[in-house]
Amino acid sequence: MKKLQLLVASKPFQWAITAAVVLLILKTGSKLLPTYDALPNFQSPWFVLAVVLAIVYRIVNAYGWTVVLRAMGQNVDGNLATRIWLMAESRRWLPGGVWGYASRASRAKEVGLASGIATASMMVELLVTILAAILSAIPALLLHQDQFRAVVGSVSDQQSTFSLIAVACGLGLVAFLGRNRILSKVASLKNKLAAFRGIELQKFGLLAAVGFFLLVGCLNGIVTCMLCWSFPMDAVPPLEAVIAATSISWLVGFFAIFAPGGLVVRETAFALCLAFWMPYTAAIGVAVFARLVQILAELGCMAWCGYESRTNNARLSETAES
Repeated sequence: MKKLQLLVASKPFQWAITAAVVLLILKTGSKLLPTYDALPNFQSPWFVLAVVLAIVYRIVNAYGWTVVLRAMGQNVDGNLATRIWLMAESRRWLPGGVWGYASRASRAKEVGLASGIATASMMVELLVTILAAILSAIPALLLHQDQFRAVVGSVSDQQSTFSLIAVACGLGLVAFLGRNRILSKVASLKNKLAAFRGIELQKFGLLAAVGFFLLVGCLNGIVTCMLCWSFPMDAVPPLEAVIAATSISWLVGFFAIFAPGGLVVRETAFALCLAFWMPYTAAIGVAVFARLVQILAELGCMAWCGYESRTNNARLSETAES
């Protein structure tokens, strides 16, 4: 066991894992490359700003772990915790779907966290993120309830009894084929809930965490809206509708356990949410490029974390030698 731990902690193994993650990310990105006629204007200032803000969004979102930990009474180095989150989260591309959480838990000791605290913090972070996503969608649902109701109604009108039965059978088949994955998620949830024992959450800190992730979710929606503005379209959905669509599609993709990373499912949900304001194919194009921009931002953040880690190691070596 000790030899295995040393192997996992070794630099060659970590570099190999990172290389595998990058290849998987690039493979996923190549699958998403659209063949639509409508493409964004890559020279548009809105597209450039969307790419820059996507990087900012990813770093700020990673800092949310620090906000959650402080709500749990844990004072950690925010810079280090952010870099750990960014590198650990990239491991989610590996087969199995648990490597992101496992990697973060294994590195938690670097910021002085016990494994139980780290596991509980990830559960709190997830619940806060889901709550913030729901809250960020409410304003648009209230302001544009007629439009959203029309979209839902048009989808419902097109469905017959036969199609509903087919969908139910399809979901049943997916649940049967993915029963092992569902059971593993349930077991993982039980383990995370067990980690809450003896941990007290600060009420104001928890409210601050919800507010923080609410703003982060709005920032993500703004990035997507800027991508909309970079497309050659006559009409663009209102900002609050895009924020709501981004949040709703993330929720749908998260709970779609049969689709790794919510791939395709998230893009489809986004397009359906905005069907009242823009053509379906155009909405799919925006959703796909939003995912590609986020992938680009993730690769950039991984490169930054690698540079920071290498620089810090060089400083420690110089200090030790002197």
